[in-house]
Formats: sequence, structure tokens, C-alpha cells
Amino acid sequence: MKYRYVLLIGVLIFINQRNSYAQSDSLTSNYLKHNKNDTLNNEKSNQLLFAVKKDGLYGYINNHGDVVISLKYDYASSFSENIAVVKQGKYFGYIDKMGKDISLSQFEIAGQFSEDYALIKISGKWGFIHKSMHIQIGTIYQEAGNFSEGLAPVKLKDKWEYIDSEGKTIIESKYDIATSFKEGLAAVNNGAVINNYGKYVEGKWGFIDNKGVFIIEPQFEEVSSFSNGMALVKIGNNYGIIDKTGNYIIKPKYDWLSLISEDLAAVKIGKNYGFINEAGEKIIKPQYEEVLPFSEGLAAVKINGKWGFIDKKGTFVIQPIFDAITNFKNGLAEVFIGKSYNLNSIYIDKTGKYIWGK
Repeated sequence: MKYRYVLLIGVLIFINQRNSYAQSDSLTSNYLKHNKNDTLNNEKSNQLLFAVKKDGLYGYINNHGDVVISLKYDYASSFSENIAVVKQGKYFGYIDKMGKDISLSQFEIAGQFSEDYALIKISGKWGFIHKSMHIQIGTIYQEAGNFSEGLAPVKLKDKWEYIDSEGKTIIESKYDIATSFKEGLAAVNNGAVINNYGKYVEGKWGFIDNKGVFIIEPQFEEVSSFSNGMALVKIGNNYGIIDKTGNYIIKPKYDWLSLISEDLAAVKIGKNYGFINEAGEKIIKPQYEEVLPFSEGLAAVKINGKWGFIDKKGTFVIQPIFDAITNFKNGLAEVFIGKSYNLNSIYIDKTGKYIWGK
């Protein structure tokens, strides 16, 4: 995985759907390389695999730190629905958990699978491929987002709409930006324009249901998707959290805020970051340079230029010795030592023990 400094603004969808993906029925199954062995039914398809990078090449380890798929790729994503995106040379393709190619490396960009479909880009246009490696919806779109709850946002001309898995328009083309549905609602923007840097700016965000009806009217500068009945919103320069009726759970009064995760929300007050509960009470006082939300009982925090992990009492469980860090997922966290963007992967467990790469 590409080395990255952890930037907290990633929690919000400052929603630049230009990172989205996009559709061409002209491609046939002969264009794809199929793996006829049903390896995904193998017991190994259930194992946890983690993408790692060493000396510029990517591969996969299991949660014990054993290399399961050799390091031979120029890029490798995490697995989603038992399939991962890999890059060899100029193009992207897909592998299964046995490390076998299930498509040719032929896509300009390939997305991860969601609800059996993934975004692909060919000749500058976006479409959708099915897990069977059949191109379900051809690459005809300027931009698009992942399938979620049976629908995907796509941009064909100047406006966004929503389609089903057959490519049929379900919600008409009328939004300046549209995002994937989460918990029955999707964030959309009216009035947004693209600035000189290729980013969407201006306009107001609101939330629609799967009929295209506004449940929460456009009124926010920024939003996140809903998670556990909550969404982040920005009014003016302040952040808050709303419920699915648009009522505030936490009023917008913070310089920065994360969604509530494991009963706590990361918050910025003044120059420092800490954690509050739903009532707005300070549980871990703002004292950190940066933080990530709690995940699997621990939160990544930065102090004196280094990252470590604290528990919900604010006690360091893993000392701050890392230059960059990711949250724990499935018992492991990827960390980095050094300040180059081309560093090798290091994985630790929740005790701080090095599982791979040290």
C-alpha cells in the first residue's frame, strides 16, 4: 500500500467524486481472461490477507506475518469480496486469494468490488465489471461511484444520476455531484462547480432517498455518508453530526470532528485534538497534534511528531514512535518509520509486536 501520512480530512467526503470511477458494452468476454477453477470456494478464501510493500513491490501476508502471495506487483489493494486489485506494468487487473489472475491486467484503473460489481476505466471512460469478470455495464461514463444498496451514481454528460445493475436509470440525471447510498440515503450536491485544480467547490449538500426525494434539504458545505444513523456535516466553518431526520446529535461548533466510533468522536478544539462523547463531554482532553477515530478499542494519536495508540482512558498502549500510521483492522495496523513516500510496510498487533516488516 502506498505510503501516506494520515490526514484527518479523509473522514469527510469533501466530496470530490473525481476519485470516482465510471461504463462499454462493446467489450466481450473474449477480451477477459477467466480462471475456470473456482478457487474462491477453497478454504483459503476465508483467510485474512494484508497487502504489504517491500523494495517497491507488493504482495500479501496473513495475520501471522507469513507471505501468502509473493511480492511481485507494482501495486496491490486490500481484498474486497475475496478479490483484490493488482497492477503489473501499466495496467490493473484482479486476483483471488490464491494469488491467481482472474482477469488480464488491462484496465487503466480498477476499483474494489462492492455488491458484486467494481468500477473499471478503459480509454478514459468508466464502467462496471461483475465478479464473474464479465463487463456488466460498458465504459461510457465520465465519472461514477460504487454500487451500494442496489444503485450506483454515474455522470454521463453534465449531471449525475443513479442506475441499477442493468444500467437502467432509476433516479434521473439532475445532480451536480452524487455519491453512493448508505443506510437508505445518498449525499448529493446542487450548485457545485469544478475549480482550476479539478476539485468540486461551492454548492450545498443534502440527502435523498432511493426515489430521488430530498429527505434532508441541501444546506451544508460538506458532509459524510451516513454510518450508524449519523452523518458529519459542515455549516460555515464548523462541524457537527446529524441524524437521518436532519436533527443535530452534536451541534456544529467544532473546528473539526469525526463520526462517533465506539462511543467517542475525535474532535479538534483550538490547535489540539481529543475525544468527546455524544453529549459533547470531553472524555480525552485535546492534547494531540492529530488523531484518528477509535477502531478495535484503540485510537491512533500523534504527539511530538510521532504516532502511537491510546485506549479509551487516554493511556498509551503502543508508544508514539511511528512517522505514519493506519487504524487497526482485523487485529493488525500498518505503520511506517521514516519520512519517505516509498517506505516498506510494517505491521504490528495490538500489543505493539512486529508481525511483518521490522
